[in-house]
Amino acid sequence: MSENSDAVVVIVSEETGSISVAIGGMLKRHLMPETLGKLLRNELMPPEEETEDKPRRTLAEILGLNRKGDKDDVGMDV
Repeated sequence: MSENSDAVVVIVSEETGSISVAIGGMLKRHLMPETLGKLLRNELMPPEEETEDKPRRTLAEILGLNRKGDKDDVGMDV
């Protein structure tokens, strides 16, 4: 499943309680709960700067705004 998609698969053994994770076709076995938490945060939650800055930058580019929020001189009314 993780080979053909961007899925993160968590596997817990019923018999031993051993935790494994499959990401990108690679299996990481015998993880401690703390390691699982860190791995899931890293895989599923992008750094704050990516989630906060990127949409603003993209919106600014679409609207023709420079970094200060002023309209660039491209003849576009906003």
